[in-house]
Amino acid sequence: MEASNITMFKDLDVSNNDCVLKVRILRPWRLKDNNKPGEDWSIEMILQDEIGERMQAYVRKACIPKHDVWLSENQSLIVRKPSLGANLSTYRYVDSPHKLCFTSETRLCISDEFKGHLYGLSFATIDDIKSKSIPHNGTIGYLDYLLPIHF
Repeated sequence: MEASNITMFKDLDVSNNDCVLKVRILRPWRLKDNNKPGEDWSIEMILQDEIGERMQAYVRKACIPKHDVWLSENQSLIVRKPSLGANLSTYRYVDSPHKLCFTSETRLCISDEFKGHLYGLSFATIDDIKSKSIPHNGTIGYLDYLLPIHF
């Protein structure tokens, strides 16, 4: 069941974790526990909302069994009650000052109606690139295409 009051990443508030997000997991990865070989310390991931904003998220060791089944690449989810905090990571994978945490209170379910880009790609037109009217803090991608040639 899809939620009707979706919050976008740009509208998240640190003081309110009673929100509903619709996201796509662009890339999940596991951090191993240095003290217990073979066990995960956390699951980290990059999420994207439907308007293309990205945010890093994670699941700590204690909550991995609850959320692990939902966390696969390109999976679209409805996320209820995530915890939002400052992204204090040494290495930021996305340009966001915040980071989401999936806690024991967080509820996940599959979303069949995600409308954002499938692979998290944002494209600029050649004209935008030439006029330098695109942001300088992101990766730029573009596609060349062949025009039909008439003989």
